[in-house]
Amino acid sequence: MTKKEITKITEQAVAPTIATPSHLEAWGTQEISAKDLMIPKILPMQGMSKLVLNRKAQLGEFRDSLSGELLGSIDTPLEIIPLHVERLWVINEKINGKWEYARTEAVTPSNEGRAWEEGNFRYTWTYSFYVLIASKVAEGIPFPYVINFRSTSVKGGKKLFNRMFVYNRQLNKAPNCEAFMLSGKLDTNDKGTYVVLDVSPSRPSNEVEQRESFNMFKMIKAGKAKVDHSEDIQVTSTPNNHASENVEF
Repeated sequence: MTKKEITKITEQAVAPTIATPSHLEAWGTQEISAKDLMIPKILPMQGMSKLVLNRKAQLGEFRDSLSGELLGSIDTPLEIIPLHVERLWVINEKINGKWEYARTEAVTPSNEGRAWEEGNFRYTWTYSFYVLIASKVAEGIPFPYVINFRSTSVKGGKKLFNRMFVYNRQLNKAPNCEAFMLSGKLDTNDKGTYVVLDVSPSRPSNEVEQRESFNMFKMIKAGKAKVDHSEDIQVTSTPNNHASENVEF
């Protein structure tokens, strides 16, 4: 056997097998529950965001908190289908002179009137919306994201909350009956320039979007899905008092 023939046989023996769609049956199916999900956030890039400081993102972009994927920006609004909301207190603790994320607590009738700062803890009223991204649903990837509206952006969250659970309910429509454009603007104060989030209705959601968002809603409600609570930046809280009722579908 020649050296050339030996080399060819060796290469064939170690050549990797490339998985193709025809191999998928061999993998079988994996049961997935809500507890298996790690749901990323849609993070607006602020001036002091880690990705911005590392020159991996630009001010005003919307990034996936887990992968860093660019999803949209204030100049290129992101179309979303909201499917669920939680009212939360996001709690920061002052450690060595800096505010750091500590935990979240559900807003309840007994605590919704609490002071926004108590001792070494700061409480920020937050509308935390679970959403699907319309373009990903169209691509067959109906994976959920979370977008938080708080501090200077809480007005946008309250607008979305009222549209989903007050306006649509009066029309006898489900909260996921509309798609919205997630946008924003840059504002400046003595602490610097930052992104203020906003939303606006874009169109009625289609049949696929409604089906996938409702299926994801049921999956999230069936178990405690884990949200990526790591923060790209801690935004200084401002006092706010936005009481409203818990509403679900």
